[in-house]
Amino acid sequence: MGVSAMAKPKAPEKNADPVVAASSRAPEPKGAAPMRLPATANQLLQPKVSEATANNTLPPMKVTAGTDLTITAAIASGVEIKVYWAIRGREAKPVFTALAQGTGSAGVQVPIPAWVIGFCIGHTLTIWYETADDSSVRLDLFVEVIDPSEMPAPTFLDLTFADGSRWLDMKTFPGNARVELCAWPFVAAGQRLWVEAVGNEHLSPYRFNWILEDHVVTAQQAHSGFCFLLDIVRAWLAANEDWSSVTIHSAVTYDGVPGTAPEDPSISHIPANAHPLRRATANLRLGEPELILRAPTVREATYVDGQGYLINPANAVDGLHVVVEYDGMRPGDVVCLTFEGTPGAGSPTVPCVEVQQGQTSLEFHLPPSAASHNFGERVTASYTVQRGKTWPSPPFQAQVLNPVDLTDVTVEEATDGKLCLNNFLDNATAIVPKWDYIALGQLCWMWIVGKLEDGSPFLWSVLDAEPVCPEWLAGGVSTALDRQSLEKLADCLVFDIHFAVNFRGKPNQADAIAFRSSSLQLVQADLQLEAPSVREAVGRELTVWNGRDGVTVRVQYPRMSPHHTLTVCWKQAGVCLPLPSQPGNLEPGYVDFPIPREAVIHGIGKTVSISFSVVSRCKQQTSPALELDISVPVPMRLPTPVVPQATPPAVQDGILDMAAFSGDADIIVYSQEHERAWWFALAGQSVWLKCTGTKKDGTPHTFYAVQGRLLTAQEASNGLKALMSRAELDLLKHDTGISFTCLVAPDGNELESNAIVFPTLRVIIRKPLECKTEDFESLPLGRFGEGNSVQTPLMKITFEAGSGVAGIVTYGNDQFYSGKHFVMCENEGEQNPPQLHRIDFPHALESIRFAWSWKQAPATVTFYNQAGGVITKLDYDDDWRGGFWVKHVTEPGTAIAWMTILVRDYSFIDNFEMCYRV
Repeated sequence: MGVSAMAKPKAPEKNADPVVAASSRAPEPKGAAPMRLPATANQLLQPKVSEATANNTLPPMKVTAGTDLTITAAIASGVEIKVYWAIRGREAKPVFTALAQGTGSAGVQVPIPAWVIGFCIGHTLTIWYETADDSSVRLDLFVEVIDPSEMPAPTFLDLTFADGSRWLDMKTFPGNARVELCAWPFVAAGQRLWVEAVGNEHLSPYRFNWILEDHVVTAQQAHSGFCFLLDIVRAWLAANEDWSSVTIHSAVTYDGVPGTAPEDPSISHIPANAHPLRRATANLRLGEPELILRAPTVREATYVDGQGYLINPANAVDGLHVVVEYDGMRPGDVVCLTFEGTPGAGSPTVPCVEVQQGQTSLEFHLPPSAASHNFGERVTASYTVQRGKTWPSPPFQAQVLNPVDLTDVTVEEATDGKLCLNNFLDNATAIVPKWDYIALGQLCWMWIVGKLEDGSPFLWSVLDAEPVCPEWLAGGVSTALDRQSLEKLADCLVFDIHFAVNFRGKPNQADAIAFRSSSLQLVQADLQLEAPSVREAVGRELTVWNGRDGVTVRVQYPRMSPHHTLTVCWKQAGVCLPLPSQPGNLEPGYVDFPIPREAVIHGIGKTVSISFSVVSRCKQQTSPALELDISVPVPMRLPTPVVPQATPPAVQDGILDMAAFSGDADIIVYSQEHERAWWFALAGQSVWLKCTGTKKDGTPHTFYAVQGRLLTAQEASNGLKALMSRAELDLLKHDTGISFTCLVAPDGNELESNAIVFPTLRVIIRKPLECKTEDFESLPLGRFGEGNSVQTPLMKITFEAGSGVAGIVTYGNDQFYSGKHFVMCENEGEQNPPQLHRIDFPHALESIRFAWSWKQAPATVTFYNQAGGVITKLDYDDDWRGGFWVKHVTEPGTAIAWMTILVRDYSFIDNFEMCYRV
């Protein structure tokens, strides 16, 4: 078989200027997973491909120069667009990518080169485009297979015309027959080409001969003007029947993948996955019997009764020796040996020999392939003698036995029957020592039989009709065992590695001879474990509200197996939460562990360490830990304490009127929304109910209704209720705020400083009225002038302005005054200027009453609030010398801080009755 380049200027090559930045094709990694892109909220419109049909197919012959992809969405001007063109299932490694820019309008076109179309022939594609923010709806597009009628056909270059037909007449040309095959549509470097000749098509079996097998098209061959010039071996042609025909089959894999087994090897050996070209058929004529000849003999053949002649391969390692003897042998005879076995090297040819003077026999030495290519088959040896005409001999037939005691397969990295992937980083190496008859062109198969993790059988073809190379002739087979494929095998189980050779060099494994197999236990490399994730968390941050009903810990790692036992450790206070173990799986490839709400609540405000362990059939591993930070509840979701005795009971700055109830007050913490004390309430939590107010002397005062005790199960369900000591409330100042705060330590911690602070309820405390009388009996008698004062526990009287004197005296005794009383303008009937007396009270008065005797001239009483504002002004113009009562009751929200009396005549005040709250 020969291949040569013959450039024909059938069509010029085209080099179109690119309008986008396009990617080149890259080798696809084995086992690449499909790329999963998250769906966006607003997907862009699906792209369109020129010449694609309505049912999403693309006829490639309509786009031999390439096609255009149209961006159907209006992308803003200048925005970068990336186009992806991928074979479905291989989205992670697109065949082609290109960059374009938005124009503000729909209809941006991106050229798709012809090689991309060709590469994808026969495949369903996934096509989409993306911007930085959005991704389009994906287009599924099938690139049709080109009909063979539209493909080129090989051409026989040695045909002759006779009797109205074209013939491949072997008498008309020397040497091999020549065949020309010119480039097909979408030819590209990296594609694989097969060309075979098929003869004796009227018989069974057909005869086959590879003209070109699994040829990888080079860059020099990949253009439309190139033609392959091929040879059909003459000896093969001559072995066909005269007046028969020869057909040339050819096919190509556009995406360059290796060929698969033929659909029907009795009809064609072309791989089933290759795209066929048009066939060519030619009629065949062979060019070119009275000596009494005996059949030849083979020295290495032994006759066995009942079986005939047998050839033991152990005796034919150096080849076969065929001996020709016939009566009448004479010098000048030309003896030509024919050895018929399997096609090719199984039927070696040797030069004809001219008989020399004195020779009575001839010996022909045949190469080892005469045995090796015919293992398990019958061979026939015959010869012809040319002496003016040609005489054929009777045939000699023998059965070549199959070889025995062939070596077994070993793996270099295996130790003591185990292949542990931890012991090496790259591929493993399988070794088959050199065997007898090893020769170039023999085809080798190596395959592994094992199980996948799901228990299903796994058949892995390591070598598939791989020809013996020169390196193997000296040292035997050495081939890599792909690590990715080894990683598919079930961990800790035994697999078998097999090897077979087709000594004839034919891609037919059924005819290959098996060597001894080996069994090894596979120990997978340590799993690449990552920390588990919490579905309700963002990374390592969990908002505790999102885990109010518990959380889900997801365990996910490559190569998860149903034979793995998974255990999660949710560690708090150095102890793992007891969780049941679960088996791994293949789908969906992760396992979720529910974590109860109690565990989440106990971790509020803390960092929880979460890890998992994996136990397989023969080992155990533990993952890194996820250090999960659990937040504290936000106040808006926490209940505010309620004091039922306050009015209203659940409103900020409500009134807690101490006169409205007797005994202690209640404080309740309960969430109506969650129908329990608070949404994360659990028995055993430490609770504080803190009350903070102001004492009567103005200093702050804090006391606890509940201080650091443990919540009961009933309280967790029905709410927390506690008593506020009335004695504590009595210490507080009237009309000041008191705040009630609930604090909870979710894990029962005894430190208040670590507790969660709930929203505070503030109420205004209102004390009961206290009414007291001042009759000045505790003061000594005495008079004083302007600027002086007297003071009792209930008031201070200051002589602020005016003439004359005032003071404590005794004068009368009736219902209005008695004993000691306060005199004003003593002994003056018309004091000028009048006296002004200011009376200050230590308490804010809600009501006041006092007696005034012997007032005859006009006088004025003015009451003031704490801000100095006038509450009311009372004028007394009449002569009320017999005595009267001055009274005032304040409106709610106001109180008397001090008062003044403007007086002009000799009169007395006494028996002050004052009501206030402390």
